[in-house]
Amino acid sequence: MITKKIKMNLQVIFYIVFIALTVLRFYMEYYLGWDLGLNSKVDDEMQVNNAYSILHGQWMGEYSNSTIPKHPMFPILLAMIHSFVRILPNSYDTRNKQTVFVLQKKASPLAFPNKMYPHNNGRKILDTEKLGLA
Repeated sequence: MITKKIKMNLQVIFYIVFIALTVLRFYMEYYLGWDLGLNSKVDDEMQVNNAYSILHGQWMGEYSNSTIPKHPMFPILLAMIHSFVRILPNSYDTRNKQTVFVLQKKASPLAFPNKMYPHNNGRKILDTEKLGLA
């Protein structure tokens, strides 16, 4: 009986200490300052620049201290989407071309900034006169 009572007391003490440490951690993190760095070139802009480099035959752009830590999957995905959107309209009939053209016109500014399409040459893939939209 005594050992059973000691085990229960140890469990209660463990849970009390666990809860106290958790509350202490939350309290300390509440007052901990942190910086988001939303204008960092290491994140979004670097990923888009890497995709741009892949499209132009350079693997991930210039080698720097941020090349290895940033994995290549997102730039490769952006480059694949860019290539797919540019190739896809040429392989469908007119009705599907119109749908793809509208989807591309709406989605491409979200996936690729203006620098992906130099001087607006790539933004208008299909001629509106050929589609009968003019």
